[in-house]
Amino acid sequence: MKSMVTAAAAALALLCGPAAWAAEFKAAPNASHVIDLDTPDNSMSLWQLDDLTGLNGLRARATFVRIGKKTQYGPAAMLVLSNETSEARLMFLLSPKGSIAMLSAARGETELGRQIFIMPIEPKETFGLEIDWTPDGKVMVRIASAAVKGMGGDGFERHEVVMEGAPTQLKILGGGSEVEFKPLTLGSQ
Repeated sequence: MKSMVTAAAAALALLCGPAAWAAEFKAAPNASHVIDLDTPDNSMSLWQLDDLTGLNGLRARATFVRIGKKTQYGPAAMLVLSNETSEARLMFLLSPKGSIAMLSAARGETELGRQIFIMPIEPKETFGLEIDWTPDGKVMVRIASAAVKGMGGDGFERHEVVMEGAPTQLKILGGGSEVEFKPLTLGSQ
């Protein structure tokens, strides 16, 4: 009886723990990119991928190399997953004292949800970024920063929002800063 209880507890931990959040990620062929958006103050840069067919996730190592002065366009960086009707946005508000992240979803001007990451990202810190999405539009974001790792656990802060259907396009915007993704890899689970 004791072994059955132990086995049941282990199975429950496996289902409810971090491993249940993300299955094994498999990189798609030719879907790894090194992106360096070095954008002068009061300017914007854009990197865009228009076809996410067969993909449902990305993994990246990101660094905010330079944080410019506050202007109309930043300093900020944003990843946008979108389809014809809605989008999910992961926005980084950059500061020399530590950057914060905010995840939101919208259909036109209607907000569908918003989550704020509590732990800051230190200037010039390379951090882990994992984004997964489902066919019905659930977008799950995990960020692994030094501050989160210091809290214990698996080292990720997680949030999710729901857009209307799976994304078909990825845009990365930079404003008044330099952000590097070395690499950003797309794939599936």
